[in-house]
Amino acid sequence: MKLGLVLLILSACPAICYVLLPLSASDRSLLALDLQPGYLTVPGIVIFMLSAFMLSKGPEREFSWRTKFMSLSFIAMTCYYIVWVFFAMGRTGLPTVIQIFLYPALSLLFAAIDRRSIFSIVFSVLSAVLLLTSVMI
Repeated sequence: MKLGLVLLILSACPAICYVLLPLSASDRSLLALDLQPGYLTVPGIVIFMLSAFMLSKGPEREFSWRTKFMSLSFIAMTCYYIVWVFFAMGRTGLPTVIQIFLYPALSLLFAAIDRRSIFSIVFSVLSAVLLLTSVMI
């Protein structure tokens, strides 16, 4: 549960800061982005959170950041923060927005693979598909 909560908080922090901190009008493009259809976006976010909470539901394994998949999870989360920096610098195109949705799901997916949590793996993939579909439509 702790790992899933940490990944959930790490993925939510930039988005919360983006909404709460006053930025210039050009940097508010993500709020103006019409994420339609909403019936894909909201369930995608809920399933992402469910995936984070289901991360601990799997075989008990020794936790280590040194495993291959946990390293990939850390790299995906680092890429997520780098994309947010590019977004704040004004790169607000579709590839950037797609990466903002993709990297947290990848980070959670790699952690779920490392923890061998089948439910979390399925929910991570489902949330990524729903969120990316909502951006592409």
